[in-house]
Amino acid sequence: MRCRTFILAAVALLLLPWSTASASELATPPHFLTLADRERIVLFSDGPIAGALADRRADGSIVVTVPKVAAAATIAGREFDDTASGGDGRTKVRVTSTAQGDARIEISGAGAVERVHAYGTTKPARLTIDLLHPGAPERSAEAGKPPTKPAATTADGAASKATSAAPAAAAMAAKRTPPQAESSPASRAAAPAATTTAAAT
Repeated sequence: MRCRTFILAAVALLLLPWSTASASELATPPHFLTLADRERIVLFSDGPIAGALADRRADGSIVVTVPKVAAAATIAGREFDDTASGGDGRTKVRVTSTAQGDARIEISGAGAVERVHAYGTTKPARLTIDLLHPGAPERSAEAGKPPTKPAATTADGAASKATSAAPAAAAMAAKRTPPQAESSPASRAAAPAATTTAAAT
């Protein structure tokens, strides 16, 4: 019985770090950006963000839920506005954590908003919330990723490889061609003599 109790206690100690390990957190206050066709709110995280769900209420406020990502104690329960970013202070953001451990961002007072895009990006990990104005072009979360190299770069690289391969091909061809035997001085002297004898005959 004592042996069984000891084994259970050891297993509990081994599992303790996993049970107490905290999930990713939204670690910084929101950053407000005013763009030509949208208002952007960014919160940086200490871990990856798989996705977010945006919901618009009848009163015009917006609630963004980030599953499996909590709000850090330094920002949880606090309300922020865009005054420090040059705004008029009307856009307000309140960050909280739900009982399930999900981050909850409540946005109120924003201007005319036609659509809401909320998504996670990396390098660094962050949550981006786009409040799109009427007429703003449709954009996906892929817009937050760095652009890929243009096709011209790939073509130039292929041409460079072909140029560098040319000397190697020439060297291989030279190896396959047998070298011609060099004539000796005696053979070069005998050749005219043979020609003269034939003419005399």
